[in-house]
Amino acid sequence: MDETRERGLTGWWGGIVFGLLTALCWSVSPVFVRRGLADVPVPVVGVAVGMTASALAYVPVVLMRRGQLGLGKANRGDLGLQVVAGLITGFSIAANWIAISLITVAAVLSIGRLSVLVVLILSPIVVGQHLERVTPRVWLGGAFIVGGSVLLAFYG
Repeated sequence: MDETRERGLTGWWGGIVFGLLTALCWSVSPVFVRRGLADVPVPVVGVAVGMTASALAYVPVVLMRRGQLGLGKANRGDLGLQVVAGLITGFSIAANWIAISLITVAAVLSIGRLSVLVVLILSPIVVGQHLERVTPRVWLGGAFIVGGSVLLAFYG
């Protein structure tokens, strides 16, 4: 038995478990967003509170692993791209909250899951096909994600 299998959830089963947990978190989060919008009428304030809470949750992890993260060796250009990506992500989360405040959660989720197809198309172009292999199996998974969200929109 190899070392990754002995460590528990880091092998093949770990990918499945963590993938399902991620899907669970993504599917439940709009419920909390909707509830939060009932209490906080300004979506951007809700996003700011949520992002602050998320950042604070990561502080202990970063402090415990700061030597292992290699932030001192990071390329400044890469850090700049990561900051830009973080800002774009923040704006997209704010737009998601605003959309949920205006229309049904099911519609927002369905439209948002179209991003899976965009990523599958653009990621090999941006990073190269040698780094991002989009196989028929990956396309099938993307189709299930988009198909499930469309079912949610029509029957949810």
